[in-house]
Amino acid sequence: MDGVVAQQFRMTYVEQFVWRPEFSTSKYNGPGSISYALLTLSGRYKKYPQYGDFPECFFFRDYGTWWKEEACSPVLYRPQDEDPLQAQDFIVLYFQIALVPTSVYIYQVYNPGAVIRIWGKMHCGPKWFLLWEGPPRKCKPEAKKFGPPLRNINCLINLLRIEFNHSLLDYHTSIDAVLLTGHQPLTRLQAQIIGRGLANIHSFVPEPAVSIRNDSSDTSGNDYFSMLPNEIILQIFQRLDLLSLSRCSQVSKTWYELSKHGSLYHHISLKPYWNLVRPRTIDYFTDRCTVLKKLDLSWCDQSMSGSILSEFADSLLRLLFKFKDTITHLDLRDLRYIDDDVIDFIVRCTKLVELRLKNSREWTRLDDNFMTSLVLLDLTYTQINDLSLIRIMKANPLLEHLILDQCEGLGDMDALVGVATRYNKKLRTWRSWKVNAYSEDGFIMFTYFPDLEDLDLGWCAVDLDVGSSLVAIAQSCRKLKRLILSAWRMLDDESLAAIIENCKEIRHLDLLGARNISTNVCERALYKLPKLRLLDISYCEGIRRDEVEIWTQQYPHITIQRSYEINDG
Repeated sequence: MDGVVAQQFRMTYVEQFVWRPEFSTSKYNGPGSISYALLTLSGRYKKYPQYGDFPECFFFRDYGTWWKEEACSPVLYRPQDEDPLQAQDFIVLYFQIALVPTSVYIYQVYNPGAVIRIWGKMHCGPKWFLLWEGPPRKCKPEAKKFGPPLRNINCLINLLRIEFNHSLLDYHTSIDAVLLTGHQPLTRLQAQIIGRGLANIHSFVPEPAVSIRNDSSDTSGNDYFSMLPNEIILQIFQRLDLLSLSRCSQVSKTWYELSKHGSLYHHISLKPYWNLVRPRTIDYFTDRCTVLKKLDLSWCDQSMSGSILSEFADSLLRLLFKFKDTITHLDLRDLRYIDDDVIDFIVRCTKLVELRLKNSREWTRLDDNFMTSLVLLDLTYTQINDLSLIRIMKANPLLEHLILDQCEGLGDMDALVGVATRYNKKLRTWRSWKVNAYSEDGFIMFTYFPDLEDLDLGWCAVDLDVGSSLVAIAQSCRKLKRLILSAWRMLDDESLAAIIENCKEIRHLDLLGARNISTNVCERALYKLPKLRLLDISYCEGIRRDEVEIWTQQYPHITIQRSYEINDG
């Protein structure tokens, strides 16, 4: 900010680190653990400018494009509404002092380059302001203090939202701290003036007038578009994103009537417009839709608070009630206001095939279950309990993909697998990353699922010797493509050899923390698994870094992961 302007408004320059992290769509830490947790973003940086895998810093779980290759990965309901920067995760951070922002610095200590957007707003304010956006970048493996140039905004903020696209990352990204700088008003009156947009804090340079001319346009006054049959116009409208379609409805009475045609709203994806969604937005589509089949409202309550959130839930209830007999796909990931009332309406959607409730944590039950056609169910980070999940599993014999990562409310995993062996024999995906541990009897029951392609048992057998169970799984589940055995510390060469000999379809094999496996068996996996594309051997104490570097040269088509550890140099 110009010094004269700062003096005129008597603003104080302030630098502040995060006071309180508010929300994250992804996390690496397990229940009750502060290692890699969002909480580590509070305060000053701890490790920067060091580079490496530090438990004292926040970690995202996903990286690369591997997740897109999985059978249970989300598919766009409306490809024309795809986010051009393809945001995959975000964090929300609260700062103690409200400022007119001048800069944001993100201290990245491991695999930088995934930041694509920075938003800001007041904690209780309704509107997010876009401060910066740009594509993901491929960066050198070194710590980075990322501070992109921000847009000038004449308002106060004390909340940041940072969005990420991990597709170019070789491994997990890690953040040590976030710094917000700016100018603080000294009086309440000044803060109110700024808050109402009555003060032009930043110097303003008018943009040159731009004359837009389309040389190919007709200047005779003829409206050839209106001469097209309505069926053709509808075909054109069906290829538009929702924002463009809304604008078209304002062009003329004819276009307005056509824009209300129910065929345009069979599939609705509002996630790319999360910052624009209000309760009336839901009502708008409830009125226009005649047959709604697929609905994505992920992230869409992140710009609301207080009574507006309650109104949003009421609008969602009306929509679910109207289309309970037609909705087949429902994506409500990372919504804060999915409570038991909303769940009661969801379970009455009798034709649901796909239901995603990741990170919705305000509901406690899934009772009176009328859903009987589920093929995919994502309950990641939810509080689902054993009894409710068992009801769902029993009622849905067609279930193929079940995602239970970090479900803290689940207790008896052996019992859940046992239910699946009787009622869900078509399972292709079972994910239970960092849930309560299984017994050896629980693991052996996975042999009942010969169609399993994706089995995630990461951190579920930390100190349990289940070698014989893993051998049996390898012999029975020969279609496995993705096998996650993170932190199976007792995993040995014999068990891994069984996987190598029987599971020739494997593409992604995670052996992080397997202390007892040898160089020989890893090299055997690289040589004898023809479809292997990703092998994670981070923290495998029996494998040296120089051996990994040799394999990287020998098998360039395989990504071999070994987390950067300080003692590796």
